[in-house]
Amino acid sequence: MTARLRGAAASAPPRRRLLLAAAGLIIATAAVAGAVSQGSILMVIAAPIGAAVAVAAVWIGLRYPLVALGLFLAALFLRLALPRILPVDPFLPAFVGVVLSTAIWAWTHRDRLPRLGWLELVMAVYLGYNVLSVVLPHEYGAGAFIPTVEPINLFRMILSSTLMPFALFLVGRTIGDDARRARVVLWMMVALGGYSALVSILQFHAPGLVWPRYIVEDPNWVGRANGVPNQPVVNGITILIGFACAIYLASRTDSHRAARLVAGLVIVGSSYAVFLTHTRIIYLAFAVVLVVGAVIARGYRTGFVVVGALGAAAVLANWSTFTSSDRDAGGVGSTSEVFDRLNTAATTFWAFDEKPLFGWGLGRFITVNTLHHQQWTTSTPFDRGLGIAPHFNELGILSDLGLVGLVLWLTVLVGLSARLVTAFRAVGRDPQTDDERTRMAVVVTGIIALVVMVTSGTTVDLRLFDLPVVATLLLTGLAVGQARRPQRVVAPSLPTTTTTPSREEIPA
Repeated sequence: MTARLRGAAASAPPRRRLLLAAAGLIIATAAVAGAVSQGSILMVIAAPIGAAVAVAAVWIGLRYPLVALGLFLAALFLRLALPRILPVDPFLPAFVGVVLSTAIWAWTHRDRLPRLGWLELVMAVYLGYNVLSVVLPHEYGAGAFIPTVEPINLFRMILSSTLMPFALFLVGRTIGDDARRARVVLWMMVALGGYSALVSILQFHAPGLVWPRYIVEDPNWVGRANGVPNQPVVNGITILIGFACAIYLASRTDSHRAARLVAGLVIVGSSYAVFLTHTRIIYLAFAVVLVVGAVIARGYRTGFVVVGALGAAAVLANWSTFTSSDRDAGGVGSTSEVFDRLNTAATTFWAFDEKPLFGWGLGRFITVNTLHHQQWTTSTPFDRGLGIAPHFNELGILSDLGLVGLVLWLTVLVGLSARLVTAFRAVGRDPQTDDERTRMAVVVTGIIALVVMVTSGTTVDLRLFDLPVVATLLLTGLAVGQARRPQRVVAPSLPTTTTTPSREEIPA
């Protein structure tokens, strides 16, 4: 029986193996979670089943990087929802599995490894600089003097802001020279974005069906679509990335009708779910996605144009509501959170004046913003933004890591942008085959994901969250990998045999 299952798993197509491993792991996790909540007897029964399925998932994941990647993204996406059975978060061993699986694959396909350049060097330097900032002593600790504020976990901050994103960029580059694998990754993003859209809609229209339950029972932002991350901006980024991937997958005439229907439903649901976030920066990011897609998505820009036209018509038809201060109705005129951003920006500039080169230390902004809180102007309420995290990704880096850290990070962003432009020029010239269209669409999606990340980072410190930066760097690496044609080993030709031409073959 075991040998038969092993043979079936090994012979299944990559997409089926991924679904098999992911479904098995989810079922095992659900079984163990239910057993924990019901009692010790069920725990005794469910624990061995969960362990067996987990071992099988690990075995398949180590053999196939796409399976390991899918398990990692699922574990990262469900980080807050998964039960704490292990001493560490499940995404940590899943991340190690992705790295190991990719390394094993790369060792057996050394002829297809990408060449590393100055961008990867800058990433390594920036990662090392973050670690050095944690190790060196600083004036303040990484926490806050407000009892209700949880201290910053610097290890988690380095993981989410540098180590995992940069590693997933390399994973994307390594496995990204194949259009078929790229489509699987796009479907992963559609799955994450589609589920985010689903629970966002159910939160307002059928809250009894929502899982995880904290979305409706303990939301961090009442009245907004918080999604699985329990944060409307992070939820919105996930939805927008899934939306961009679904636009292309729905346009593929070569794919199955059911797959196109699923992608189309994700497009419609995502468009409505973006509105339910009631978050202005996500509205802006959505508009930017539609404009960028309409301009550069050659061959499938119709979806972006249609959604953009319908969205513009809806805004114009409800202009008075849209420009009002009623956030629950989708208004963008509220000024309360603007004061938070302004005061945190003023505190950042003060912190930069005090320690311009190397900053106050990684994760120290909350402490600085508590003890040295600044006002933007005298008319700005002093208590707005007091003791909170920086609501601007780059300004948070400037305060924590100084000018050196900001320059390194901006160099990474510039390098990613340059690589994407080069990739677009390489794959975006009149694609003909399905694989060529996929390569072009992956590059377009990478560009859109990077634009969404940078745009959203102007109102939230993305270093405190896992999925947005990880997904963006994965898609960016995948896009860069698509510009590199796979260099497969060509078998040497057979030796030619010298034959004497016949009389008929000799020219007169």
